[in-house]
Amino acid sequence: MSLQQPTSPQSTAADNSASKKNSDLTLLGRYQRNLLFGGGIVLSLVIMVIAAMSAWTRSKDYIAEGRSVFLSHQALLRVEIETKQAALQHDVINAEMLWSDHRLPSENLVRQFAAQHGRIEIRASDKVDPQLALAVLTPDHQAQAYAEYLALTEQQAYVTSTTAIQRARPTTGYYYNPEHTYIAISPTPKANNPIIALDAQNTADLIKRLAINVGDLQNPVVAAHLRTSRNVVWLPPGIGPLTGNEVIKLAQPAFEGDKPFMVFVSDFPASILRNHLSEDTYDGEFVILDQHGVVVLKSSKSGAADDPLVRKLIASGDWRAGFKKLSEHYDDGIFSVSDRLPLTGWVLSYAFSWRTILTALWPQLVFVISMMLLMLAFLWGFVIAFDRRIFMPVFLRSQRTFESENLNRTIIAAAPVGLSLLSAVDGEVLLQNEVMRAYDSKAGGIPLHARFMDVYRANAKSYFDEETPVLLEHELTIALADADQTHLLAKVIQTKYQGRDVLLCTFSDITARQKIEQKLEEARQAADAANSAKSTFLATMSHEIRTPLNAMLGSLELLARSPLSAIQTKWIGIVNMTSDSLLNVISDILDFSKVESGQMSLEQCSFDLAATMQQVVAIFAPMADSKNIYLHLSITPEIARHYRGDPARLQQIVSNLVSNAIKFTATGGVDIHVLATPTPAENDLANVTILVSDTGIGISPASLGKIFDAYTQADTSIHRRFGGTGLGLPLCRRLTTLMGGTITVASTPGIGSTFTVNLPLPVESDVTLIASPLADGSGIRNADENSAIRVLVAEDHPANRMVLQDQLDTLGYQADIVKNGRAALRAFGEKPYDIVLTDLGMPVMDGYTLAACLRDQHTTVPVVAMTAYTTADEHRRCVETGIIDIALKPLSMASLDQILRKYAGHAGRITSIPKEITNNFAEQSQPLSQHVRAVLNLATMQSLTLIQNAITEGDTETVLMQLHSINGGLIMAGELSVAAESARLEQSVREAGLELIKSEWATFEALVCDTLEINK
Repeated sequence: MSLQQPTSPQSTAADNSASKKNSDLTLLGRYQRNLLFGGGIVLSLVIMVIAAMSAWTRSKDYIAEGRSVFLSHQALLRVEIETKQAALQHDVINAEMLWSDHRLPSENLVRQFAAQHGRIEIRASDKVDPQLALAVLTPDHQAQAYAEYLALTEQQAYVTSTTAIQRARPTTGYYYNPEHTYIAISPTPKANNPIIALDAQNTADLIKRLAINVGDLQNPVVAAHLRTSRNVVWLPPGIGPLTGNEVIKLAQPAFEGDKPFMVFVSDFPASILRNHLSEDTYDGEFVILDQHGVVVLKSSKSGAADDPLVRKLIASGDWRAGFKKLSEHYDDGIFSVSDRLPLTGWVLSYAFSWRTILTALWPQLVFVISMMLLMLAFLWGFVIAFDRRIFMPVFLRSQRTFESENLNRTIIAAAPVGLSLLSAVDGEVLLQNEVMRAYDSKAGGIPLHARFMDVYRANAKSYFDEETPVLLEHELTIALADADQTHLLAKVIQTKYQGRDVLLCTFSDITARQKIEQKLEEARQAADAANSAKSTFLATMSHEIRTPLNAMLGSLELLARSPLSAIQTKWIGIVNMTSDSLLNVISDILDFSKVESGQMSLEQCSFDLAATMQQVVAIFAPMADSKNIYLHLSITPEIARHYRGDPARLQQIVSNLVSNAIKFTATGGVDIHVLATPTPAENDLANVTILVSDTGIGISPASLGKIFDAYTQADTSIHRRFGGTGLGLPLCRRLTTLMGGTITVASTPGIGSTFTVNLPLPVESDVTLIASPLADGSGIRNADENSAIRVLVAEDHPANRMVLQDQLDTLGYQADIVKNGRAALRAFGEKPYDIVLTDLGMPVMDGYTLAACLRDQHTTVPVVAMTAYTTADEHRRCVETGIIDIALKPLSMASLDQILRKYAGHAGRITSIPKEITNNFAEQSQPLSQHVRAVLNLATMQSLTLIQNAITEGDTETVLMQLHSINGGLIMAGELSVAAESARLEQSVREAGLELIKSEWATFEALVCDTLEINK
């Protein structure tokens, strides 16, 4: 395969110097790597030196800060010590002043002291702490001998309480006389009796146990020294016998002249000093030592007295210098700072070691080391990444430049599509492969590269940009010399080649794909045509089948009303039954076909769900009675009065299920349960559940999966035994799905089946409906009542015109029947009409055109269509042309009368149906046939029996259900007054339960029986 490209004179020289360039590149790469890694090593050493200097500096700073830490803690300790000692001295001086006045207490206090055998709790005021005074009473020393002591104790309470308030901490202590016969404890100990608490024998023994050795007070020299120096004796920490806490005791005697009269002892909590000794978790150790090197107090975090750091400090003896002045030492890895604590005779020392420094600075050292390692990692990561991602790739790319260019040329030449590079300036061919060259040589007329340039120039402003090049796709059609027209998918994108702006042009032959797409389009059109033909077939067959059925069934209905012999009546009944069966089969087939082809439309109107279910029961009650099985309907109170949906399709679903249930049930019966629950998503949408259960033959598990398949029955013997087309259940499932619901089945062979239909239906509130007298099938209006209603009918079929004429005459309506829309339009202009009935498919002028013409005349006369088949498109056309409703053929007299009653009022003649007209209608309606009367009587008697049993068992739901059933039967019979009484009883049961009906039941039962007997 060859490539067309202009040759360069320098190409040979470039090839000869390839090896030299490769050697130079290798040497340059070696120099670059040495420089890169050498610099990394130098920078690494610098970083490590900086990190080491930072660690050393931090250590020196820590050592220097040791003196500051010591001084700050020493200052805090001195404040506490001096404050405590000053408070004790203040108490002593105050006591000396009070004692010098020789005050006496109240006689009552002395009497109480004597009465309690030398023990009394003194509370000078509610604002001061109570004090416990104890004394040794003997015949020589009665209570009166301690009067001055009691007075001092009473006055001293104010001083100790003031000190406690000033320091914001409780003050505990005691004072006793040198003779050890009197002691006062402040405040009163919790034990209340310290003699028992300290296991002392008596008061003298208690004082002996609590006395502090401050010197021989009987020695005048010692006493004079203590009085002159005013020294306070500090004792090491110990457990206070009165408080049970660790305390440091301070003691000082009080003098009257040269004679001591009292020794004051104050407790100083050791925790206060220990808290000031505490340092941060990883700092050094504070310790207080006496002159003999005995540990007086250590920081709270310290363990045993033989702590290694403390032991080394004591052994070094450096702390002794602290008794003279502030001293700092370093010995055997231990840094120490020592100084005396004034007034106490103790020395405070602070010690820390290199380990302490390392522990304290560990977070900082970790940070320094981490930063060092991070910087080293970043440095060497950068070095390695720079080497691998920049130096080495550049080196390798440079080394393989020549190989890459040769490889690129080979790829272009071997590509299965046409490739070429064109100059973006003048369209010069810079490079092209054999495929491009072959197509270009066979193409007649304009060369391919010129066509590519035309595509580029036509779209340059819209698609091409130097910064963001866009791939342009365009289909080209060319004529090759050895073939028909060829379709190419051309792609053009702007790029760079050897520093020049070029166009990379490619194409692929899509002729075969175009042919496939053309065939697919032809197949789609054929499918659409077949679907259209199917729709046309359905509409035609529906019209051609239903139209003669309309005439046949209408004639049979009229014939049944004429005088006939018994055998003729029997034959008419057989023909009616088989005609209805044929109509049901045809309706199922047509409905199933409409659903399958997507032409089934649903009506959206407000309807009474309970009434719809009762109509189903009324239709199938005779069938159930004929087989001696029951048909029971139960509706929960949660059911709303009205829902919005398609009541006809809902009734069709339930009717199919009930019909099958009765068909396959020989004993027992069929139950219909209706319940509703609101959906959690929307409050106005309810989930309506309808269960149809029977006690029939059941369905085997193997057949459950296919009962909803079209033209399929659960068992091959079903058709032979029971008949049917196998379309009922499939149609139910498709209608349920179309309504947004589901249908399921649970069955046990030999026990029965339960079909469950779940439908989401919007709840209608505040709906007012005009009741139709034919809603319960209770008769047909006579000629006198409807003499004012004029009906215009357009129907092209002669038989249907005759039947409609007879039906309307029988119903008592004034009807003019014409054969097409044009004749109807002419008749409408000649006289007024209250309603127009029209067929949709008629010659000359169809029903749509007729309705549109009437609408253009701005008439308010309602137009109702009569047709054997409707699709969604026909529904839409009816709405657009002004048709308000569609009546499906064949039309019975009852359904025809219901349509006319429903819409005749639209003409302005009948706006409502007053109660008196309804009553007249009931009185004037034609009597029920003997067969219907018998069925009504039987159903009513069954309801009466069920109510009687339910009252006995307290079953309110059954009573309500059967009263509702009796009410419907009475309305059908025209007995509206008795029906009103039944409705009243039903309402009373709903409101007050069964109590009222128990007293009225016998009267109501007799009334119903008498009424039915009179109208039999």
